[in-house]
Amino acid sequence: IEIAYAGEVAEQPTAPLTAAVLKGVLGTFLAEPVNEVSAPALAKERGLSVTQVKRNETPDFASLVTVRLRSKAGTTEVGGTIIGKREPRVVRVNEFAVEAAPQGTVLVMVNQDKPGVIGNVGRTLGEAQVNIAQFALARDARTGRALALVNIDGTAGPETLDRLRKLP
Repeated sequence: IEIAYAGEVAEQPTAPLTAAVLKGVLGTFLAEPVNEVSAPALAKERGLSVTQVKRNETPDFASLVTVRLRSKAGTTEVGGTIIGKREPRVVRVNEFAVEAAPQGTVLVMVNQDKPGVIGNVGRTLGEAQVNIAQFALARDARTGRALALVNIDGTAGPETLDRLRKLP
């Protein structure tokens, strides 16, 4: 796990943010409860390498926090910032520049950038009575791939998620 702090946030004490990141990462796959106090010790117990990088400058934001998770399966990178004084935003997911609110349940979908995908996703969720709160899109014209971060009210059941996975 690499946590990169850039801009104004790099000038502040980062231990609380690092603990919050570790809580978020570990809390997704550990059965035991994880909090900001226990997260650093749990990461160490499990042999996770945690690196912090600080840079004074960031080209696009006053502050930017980027988390990179490296495993045998590959690397996942997510960057976030604060817009204004209180609005957190995800601004990067892997190669995609995006602006999405990290609130509630977020469905993350990557697909080929072709017509009809957004309509198919909306129809599938609508048929399952799942309400879309926000829909953020990004694409990489170089690769022809697209990213959708879809905030939904409540959760989507396993059948709905399976239907989404089967969409072209």
